[in-house]
Amino acid sequence: KDSNKRGSRVRDMLRDLVTVTRGFLGRAQRGLYGGKIKQFGNNVSHSHRKTRRSWKPNVQTATMYSDALETNVTMRVTTYVMRWIRKVGGLDNYLLNTREDKIDSEFGMKLKKQIQDALAQKATAQAQNSPASAESVTPATASAPIGLAGILVPPSPQPS
Repeated sequence: KDSNKRGSRVRDMLRDLVTVTRGFLGRAQRGLYGGKIKQFGNNVSHSHRKTRRSWKPNVQTATMYSDALETNVTMRVTTYVMRWIRKVGGLDNYLLNTREDKIDSEFGMKLKKQIQDALAQKATAQAQNSPASAESVTPATASAPIGLAGILVPPSPQPS
C-alpha cells in the first residue's frame, strides 16, 4: 500500500511538471511575449493530404524607452505586445497596468518591479523636496498608474 501511494505521488508530480513545462517557450521568459506560444496545425494540399506544421510567434528585438527608469530597454517582444505598448502609451504604462498572469515572463516581472521601485523613489524624493506637496504624494499614490505623459496621476480629491 505504501509503494502504491508513493507511485501515485510520483505520477502526480510528473503530471504537474509536464503541464508546467509544456505550455510556454523558454525564450518567452526572457522577453515580453504576451502569452503567445508556438502553435501546431496542418498544411492541407489540393488533394486534402495533411502534413503537420507549426507557427511561431512573431518576435522582434525592440528598444523602448522607460520614463520611470529614464533609460532605453532592449528586449525581445512580440508584435502583439508592441501594439499594446503603443496603445496604452508606453512601456511603463503597459507593465504597470497589466496583470502578472498576462505579462507571463520573469523578465517582464523584474522590469515591472524596477519601474515600481523607481517611481516610489521619485515620489519620496519629491515629497522630501517640497513639504507643501507632501500631502498629495503618499505611499498609496506611489503605486498609482502613470499618465500618458509619464507623470504620476494623483487620485481625485475625496469630498469631505
